[in-house]
Amino acid sequence: MPEEKANAVLNNPQMKKFFSAQPFFVQESIMQTGVGASTENELKQCAENLTKKQPAE
Repeated sequence: MPEEKANAVLNNPQMKKFFSAQPFFVQESIMQTGVGASTENELKQCAENLTKKQPAE
């Protein structure tokens, strides 16, 4: 994740709380792919897109 976007998640308490509540695969995917989020809404959209692609258990 680009440093400024990673910092946005880590420095914003609401974004950090939301990110930490996501399944591990969502957190890892966001960090490893470099998909960043500057706002909480962008972070939520990324997480939604990742969870939609996972098969239902």
